[in-house]
Amino acid sequence: MDIREAHSLFLQYLAANETESRETNRNHRSTMQRYLSYAPGTRTTADLTRVAVEQFLIWGRLERHWAPSTHHSHLKHLSKFCEWAAERGLTSSNPCVGMKRPPLGEPARSRLTRDQALWALDVAGRLRCDGARTSHRNQAIIATFIFAGLRKSELLNLEVGDVDLDTNTIAVRAGKGNKDRLVPMAPRLKLYLEAYLKERRASGARSSRFFVGSRVDRGLSEVTVKRLFERLRRHLDIRVYPHMLRHTFATLMLEGGCDIYSLSRMMGHRRISTTTIYLDATVEHLRGAITKHPLNFEVLDARAAAHESGSRVRTGRSSDSVPATPRSPRELDAYRSSWC
Repeated sequence: MDIREAHSLFLQYLAANETESRETNRNHRSTMQRYLSYAPGTRTTADLTRVAVEQFLIWGRLERHWAPSTHHSHLKHLSKFCEWAAERGLTSSNPCVGMKRPPLGEPARSRLTRDQALWALDVAGRLRCDGARTSHRNQAIIATFIFAGLRKSELLNLEVGDVDLDTNTIAVRAGKGNKDRLVPMAPRLKLYLEAYLKERRASGARSSRFFVGSRVDRGLSEVTVKRLFERLRRHLDIRVYPHMLRHTFATLMLEGGCDIYSLSRMMGHRRISTTTIYLDATVEHLRGAITKHPLNFEVLDARAAAHESGSRVRTGRSSDSVPATPRSPRELDAYRSSWC
């Protein structure tokens, strides 16, 4: 069967069964387009052999300098298509089964500090990309990333009815993995969104999308968001991008004391383990966590006792009467009572 026709049917199957998000479907299409650009002589599904796929991946790693994660993504997309084709008799088997993958290692999670995040919000409010009325929109976009942790595709797909200022919630529909979730709205984020909605109503926008263009009454495009971040990057002199603000949200929430389970729900992770890997705990957060060790209270008691002992020595009581350092709860009680 013609490979382009087969892949078109594959994408229709994914869309009809809602097994993947629209963003993931675009990635499937992009992988096949890249493969066919590398191997233009590929005509049928039978031409997608193990050797051909391996050569494509080697070319990407050596010639295009793909990161290990890019290698994994392309192999995953091709494998899923081949599995689908094999189940329908379009290929004899899935040639991608058992292929080796480069180790991913520990990804670096870039994020903004608290002060940098506040600075980004202030700068975004001063940017006027396409007219004076876009300043509140730009600030609301950056605030939604920082205070709600949405992915770029989730922000672009927000509908007017998804943002509920009465219940202070944001409904994320068909997020990654085609899953829905509710994200609570922070009070400060609500202020930014209210300012944007006032600006939006004044413009007469009627689009169902929450974030709309300044000149055309329709939802924002990825190009518009890209331009916004390019301008933000120039003013901040920091390489900032949408997913970096998602990392920022996660880290700041953890530093603020949010438990990992709640954070996992807000971020839309399928497994809580994803959230633990996602976060880089800061030194400040670790310092705060270590003070919860129960034996810290015993140390404080011992220090208090030592301080009291020094006071009595200075007032004339013999230091020879100080008992030995307690090694058990019973000895600690005796130690305390000896000074009463």
